[in-house]
Amino acid sequence: TASAAGEDPEALGKERLALSSALSDLQNAATGSFASAFAALVLCPTELVKCRLQTMYEMETSGKIAQSRKEASPGTNSSTVWSVVKSILRKDGPLGFYHGLSSTLLREVPGYFFFFQGCELSRSFLHQGDEKMNWVRITALYSGLKPTIIRAFPANGALFLAHEYSKKLMMNQFETY
Repeated sequence: TASAAGEDPEALGKERLALSSALSDLQNAATGSFASAFAALVLCPTELVKCRLQTMYEMETSGKIAQSRKEASPGTNSSTVWSVVKSILRKDGPLGFYHGLSSTLLREVPGYFFFFQGCELSRSFLHQGDEKMNWVRITALYSGLKPTIIRAFPANGALFLAHEYSKKLMMNQFETY
C-alpha cells in the first residue's frame, strides 16, 4: 500500500486530482481511451474462450454438433474452459488467443473514450458553483429513479420473454433447413 511505502494516501489522491485537473476533459477522455487498448489485451483471450464456449453450448443444445464427435473420444468433455484453452494453444499457439483483437479494439477504444468523456464532463459540471447548487444538481440526477425502477421489472421481463421466444423461433427455423 501507499502508506507502507512511506507515502501519505491522501497526498497521493490530491496529486492524482491535480494531474487530472491539469488535463482538459478531452485529454482525460483520450487517456482513458488509450488505456482501454491495454485492457483489450487482457479482455481478448478471455472473451475468445467465452465466445467459443457459448457457441459450442448452442451447437450442442441445437444438435448441430455431430454425435460422432462425442463418440470419437468417449469420456471427454470438449466444452470446458480448459479444453478450449488447450485447443486454441494446440491449433494456433499463444497468438491464437488474440483472434478478434481488432474488433475488441474497435469496440473498446471509442467506447471508453465516450465513457471517460462523460465522466469528466459530469465531474466538471458537478464541481462548479457553490455547495448548495451542487446538492441540487446531484438530487436532480436521481429525480426519476423511483419510476424507472418500477418500470424496469415489467420492461425487462418482457424483453427477456421476447428474447427467449425469438431464440426458440429462430432455432426451429434453422432446424427445418
